[in-house]
Amino acid sequence: MRKLLPVIAAAGLIIALAGCSSNPSGPVAGKSPSTAKSTPTQTQTPKPEAQQGTRENPFPANSAAKYSTDSVWTFTLKSSTTDGSAAVAAANEFNEAPAAGMNYVLATVGVNADSTMPSSGADPVASFAVAYVGSDGNTYANDGTCGVLPDKPLYEIGTMYANASQDATACAVVPSSAVAGGSWRVQSLVKNDSSVFFAGS
Repeated sequence: MRKLLPVIAAAGLIIALAGCSSNPSGPVAGKSPSTAKSTPTQTQTPKPEAQQGTRENPFPANSAAKYSTDSVWTFTLKSSTTDGSAAVAAANEFNEAPAAGMNYVLATVGVNADSTMPSSGADPVASFAVAYVGSDGNTYANDGTCGVLPDKPLYEIGTMYANASQDATACAVVPSSAVAGGSWRVQSLVKNDSSVFFAGS
């Protein structure tokens, strides 16, 4: 019996050591637990940007653009004034101030006739119209309502021939609340579906 005691003790020691050398049951530092679930990364498809020159993405100031590729006219919005009341008042003593809650919105528009202009020329008044489209979605015409303008209005440009260029003033009476975020629209009078937009504010 005494001879068996050392053998039993040795066997117990071996079992104990074997238990100490087994893998730990918890996660190992630097590794994720085998039961952890990875969260898939969700990517959102970016919304395509609207074509430049549309109301959703108007051309910035000083950009030259056409309302159609076959047009003989090229336009450049050189400046836009969201509150031109003082300028209109200074242009003529008989000009009236805009009604309460309304703004005179002014623009200087560069108009260029391409080299492809017919030899007979063309009158801008019969070719295109300029208007301000407010942030409220309404269109406000450049129709002389502002009175005498500080500089030559578009309707006084006259017939233009190949390679001619002029600057003209446009003015629209717009609700003050609709000025910010609005844009200037130049639209063909020949093709009503042809237009180009420039940032107005």
